Amino acid sequence: MWQQTAHRLFPRVVSSELSWLGRRVRPLLPLLLLNVGAIVIGSSLTLADPLIVKWLIDVALPQKSLGLVLIGTVAFCAVYLGSLGMSFLATFVSSVVAQKLVFRIRVSLLRHIHRLSGRYHGNAQVGETLYRLEQDVERVAELSGDILPASLHMIVVGVMVLVTMSVLNWRLTALVLPLVPIFYLLQRRYTGKLKEAADQAQAQSGKINAFLQEHLAGMLQLQLLNRIGTQARRFARLAAEGARCHVRQRVTEITFGGASVSVIVLGMSLILGFGGYSVTRGALTVGGLVAFYGYVVRLFEPVSIAIDLQSRLQRVGASVRRILEIVEQKEASNEAVATKALGRDTVPALEFRSVWFAYSDDRPVLRGMTFRVDAGETVALVGLNGSGKSTVGLLATRWFEPTAGEILVGGVNIRDVSVRNLRTLVTLVPQDPVLFDATIRDNLLYGNPGATDGDLSRVTGLTQLDAVLRRLPRGLHEPLGPQGGRLSGGEKKRLALARTLLQKPKVLMVDEITTALDTPTADSVMRGLDLFRGANTLLVISHRPATILWAERILVVEQGQVVDSGPHEELLARCEAYQRIWEVEDKEPPVEPPTTGRQDRGLNV
Repeated sequence: MWQQTAHRLFPRVVSSELSWLGRRVRPLLPLLLLNVGAIVIGSSLTLADPLIVKWLIDVALPQKSLGLVLIGTVAFCAVYLGSLGMSFLATFVSSVVAQKLVFRIRVSLLRHIHRLSGRYHGNAQVGETLYRLEQDVERVAELSGDILPASLHMIVVGVMVLVTMSVLNWRLTALVLPLVPIFYLLQRRYTGKLKEAADQAQAQSGKINAFLQEHLAGMLQLQLLNRIGTQARRFARLAAEGARCHVRQRVTEITFGGASVSVIVLGMSLILGFGGYSVTRGALTVGGLVAFYGYVVRLFEPVSIAIDLQSRLQRVGASVRRILEIVEQKEASNEAVATKALGRDTVPALEFRSVWFAYSDDRPVLRGMTFRVDAGETVALVGLNGSGKSTVGLLATRWFEPTAGEILVGGVNIRDVSVRNLRTLVTLVPQDPVLFDATIRDNLLYGNPGATDGDLSRVTGLTQLDAVLRRLPRGLHEPLGPQGGRLSGGEKKRLALARTLLQKPKVLMVDEITTALDTPTADSVMRGLDLFRGANTLLVISHRPATILWAERILVVEQGQVVDSGPHEELLARCEAYQRIWEVEDKEPPVEPPTTGRQDRGLNV
């Protein structure tokens, strides 16, 4: 219903945008109907007071009857209060509908963003996405909370006023009708300009928000580089362009409004002139002219609202289009095609078969990578920067999908397994883990919300995090601040590792886990990982000699391929790629290999 109305009013603006929005609004139809009812009743009551004034002027006052004047006054007050009450009800219902719509869109949009591919998240600016989730969604709510009721009010009042005016004097009413096509032609002329101006203003606002988010997050680095002035000038340019976009948008809106109001003023002048002439000729009473003028004001009031709605609807349309740009992004994977499931009894073997992958079409990172890590094996994946070793963990957890080839876990192609199921058994501690603005305990429980105090104690011991907890006043309940700012780089990595161990993965991949750790701490962390491993599989991505030597087997990665595999001494003797890696790294004391036998390393967390 409301979509059809909007299409009639603004046919070039509303199309796929309102079709998408209509699906969001449909569950709120009962509230919308209540809103429509309040608007119709309130609009009907507003038509009565000019007729009451006409009756007072033409009937009550000439008779000089105080009783009739009193009746007219009471009726006028009753009509006004009734109209005001309906207006308040409509406003309240509109507010409820708007907030429900904001909630539904935001939750739905965030869930969709959760399912988008790593490629999308790698290219999208956080600030820009945040602006769409906050500001654009709020603006879209105007369509149901403000614009839609105003449109309905405009239509109901316009139709009723025209009918009443026609009954009072059809000749005067005929003078109004030419304004309709004139207003339509003005709308057609300015629709494209308004849409373009609204899109440019919204896009620039998103750029400014993205810049500020990045700027504030990197404040320390900017100050250390003495580039605050450079960034301030860059922001000034962005803000100036944003101001220009908004000024251009407002000038376009004012020009459109001014042209439309000029037509309205001309029409009102003609009506008042012809109406005065009709009174002098006796064809119209004074009360009739006053009532007619009151209706003319009410008729042009919705026309004026339409002018404002045209501008605001363009802004809302720009926000809807920006939201749809996210909604129409292809999801990372289709959970509906998952045909197999991995269980806790799955053999934790990880295998890459001729896997190709590229972050961009012209720069492949992996070039037919093939390797296998058997169940219970500890393997180090080593290579120079840019060789593609970190990409392995992202592909194995389906953060990205390979361009070609297969990745298998326990002999099952991970494409046939749902992402949620896969990540319960195969997980990665990234090189730069993210911590949340919460306590240490809350951050750990992201790994397993049902973890007991015993579980927390075990994983903090394995990762040497217990030493950190003893230094903190509140231990596990210590707040970390934004981005875990109260911990050092090494402490953050230990916390991220402990959080991942709580997931109890069967295949664990760690990327540069010992970076930012001193040698004794790194040694202790690796011993803890060895105790965790048991029958599970561990893939250590690193270039640090201490970590490399700790592994049972080493895979050498060069230009996106595994070029050799074996123990350290053999690779150092025969593999040129491994020799180059070893030469560029500082010599460090190796992590002492575990002395316990394989049968003693079965501590399950």
